[in-house]
Amino acid sequence: MFGNIDQKDSWLKRVCCALPRFSLVWHCLSGVFILCLIINGILYLQNSLSPKSHYPGIETEKPKRTDISTERTAETIINPHNYSYILNQPGACHANTVLIMMVCTSMKNFQEREAIRNTWGAVGRDTKSNITVLFLVGSGGSEDLQKQISNESNHYKDIIQESFIDSYRNLSIKSQAMLKWINSFCLTAKYALKTDDDMYVNVPNLLRALNKQTLEKFILGFIFVNAPPNQNKKSKWYTSRKDFSEKTYPRYTSGTAYSMSVKAVPELYKASLMIKLFWLEDIYITGLCARRAKIPQINDWGFHYTKPATTGCAYRNTITGHQNTIQEMYKIHKELLDPKLKC
Repeated sequence: MFGNIDQKDSWLKRVCCALPRFSLVWHCLSGVFILCLIINGILYLQNSLSPKSHYPGIETEKPKRTDISTERTAETIINPHNYSYILNQPGACHANTVLIMMVCTSMKNFQEREAIRNTWGAVGRDTKSNITVLFLVGSGGSEDLQKQISNESNHYKDIIQESFIDSYRNLSIKSQAMLKWINSFCLTAKYALKTDDDMYVNVPNLLRALNKQTLEKFILGFIFVNAPPNQNKKSKWYTSRKDFSEKTYPRYTSGTAYSMSVKAVPELYKASLMIKLFWLEDIYITGLCARRAKIPQINDWGFHYTKPATTGCAYRNTITGHQNTIQEMYKIHKELLDPKLKC
């Protein structure tokens, strides 16, 4: 029995001796734990107060516009658009602009531009409108002609002029200029329209057609499929095998008028820099560039590349019509606005 008591006393003595050492270890561990809490708290406060978030998916700075022409890319730029602005309206698109309509026009076509301003393009002159209308021209005219255009620009503030020579063979350059301008100054808009100055555009019908689209990026117009290059040397549209080697043109829309989502513009413009310039602008922009950029084209029969009857009734259910004289443009517009028009 006494032996058992001695064993218990010996066990108690060992426990008592170990307690100070255990207490010391416990205090050390507690100190380390508290120190970790303090460090984590400091790091949390630093992250919370930092102006730039370090968490993935959280953006604290507005994205900056990229200049596609100088963007580093594995692809080689073979068709740089190295033309300067002679006349420009960088603030023409505003925060509320939904549709930007750009009219390709010749330098000398003052009356055609005036007719558009007074008919279907009048909406662009309304300060409360969410539509902007601009006229795109090249250069190379006489000194007097250039002075007239400058005066016209000062008065209406709706002319964009670049330094390329204004000619029929340079229409692809003019359309590329359109893409460049929208990419630089109007990416806040939702839709864009390219058209010519002999076209009548039913703007309400155009907006209805655009608002029906569900794709984020698209080109809308009258589509041609499997069209062969014109091999007739007497034709206005003659294209040699050297200029275009494929048997048929890619799917494209008529260049008389076509529309697109503005979100498709940067990719189309970038594609235009990477593709050899082709002089037929609709095939170049809506065919070759769209194919490279993989922008879908959507057909709409409301885009007429031919000449409908020059009456309000003929344009009531259509979007565009081609080859209108100045007088016909006024006539169509007046009849469309007539509440008593019966068709």
